[in-house]
Amino acid sequence: MAATFSLGAIRKDGLAPIFVRIQDFNSGLQIKQKTGLLISPKIWEKQNDPRYADKFEQNPEVSKVLNTVKEIRQTINGIFASGRLLNKDEARAIIQGIVYRDEVERQQREQAEKERQELEAKKMTLNKFITIFINPQFRKLPKVFA
Repeated sequence: MAATFSLGAIRKDGLAPIFVRIQDFNSGLQIKQKTGLLISPKIWEKQNDPRYADKFEQNPEVSKVLNTVKEIRQTINGIFASGRLLNKDEARAIIQGIVYRDEVERQQREQAEKERQELEAKKMTLNKFITIFINPQFRKLPKVFA
């Protein structure tokens, strides 16, 4: 298995950071990377116990963290299964891409909406045209016609 997970030191709020260890014995690759995910050590210990599986699935925050860990594991293992090697920067980019996907997508949607609103504001409508045409500063005729 190329990707294994472990917990770091427990913080004051009772949560512990999740680390991923990426190993390839053929190439001697060893990477230990912080995922940016936090979880309670009690939940981490009981995550594979079938008696608690329903509780974890019902809690959206815990379910999201565990599903993200699963997705990171599958992605890293899939890369190694295809024969490709990773360096530390590539591993960090893959992990951050998975962990922060929702936030990046939200920012992209907000940016697209902002651009759409700016285009809408610049768009010439009949009402804007009439307002500009009726505006006294545009109705001044050149001296040639006066």
